[in-house]
Amino acid sequence: MACGFTASAVQLVASTRTGIGAIPYNVGLSTKGVTFRVWAPNAQAVSVAGSWNFYSNTSHQLANEGNGFWSGDVPNVGTAVQYKFAIKYNNVYTQKNDPRARDLTNSVGYSVVYDPNSYAWTNSNFQIANWNELVVYEMHIGTFWVPDGSAPGTYTDAIAKLDHLKSLGVNC
Repeated sequence: MACGFTASAVQLVASTRTGIGAIPYNVGLSTKGVTFRVWAPNAQAVSVAGSWNFYSNTSHQLANEGNGFWSGDVPNVGTAVQYKFAIKYNNVYTQKNDPRARDLTNSVGYSVVYDPNSYAWTNSNFQIANWNELVVYEMHIGTFWVPDGSAPGTYTDAIAKLDHLKSLGVNC
């Protein structure tokens, strides 16, 4: 048993909370949990397989919202827990990472519940450029820069190349 759950099936009700992915919630001092929502229009069923339910494909079944989205609120699950969506298609479950995950264990590992409001910003003087002057560069850390060519790149590897991106005009 983990986090007070057993591996028996729980059919969740569609969430009334907004957002997509894994969104932690707190109601009052004692009620907490995570809203899970994913778009899987061709799925027969979708569940959340996580560290709290022994990664069961059927333990926490999301509700079909009727528009391709599946959702549910899982109480008593907090941040930093690992999970995948278990998607049933052609009567077979396949576990997939959350395409909206804000954190992953690694490129082939698990999605991790993360609360973006938990980070305490310390630079109150930061000013972003005007939107029409932004030059955005999106990168995949694991493939952006791999100095020795053997393992996935790291944040430290990417930091070594930030001056090069800046010289190209990237400012965000």
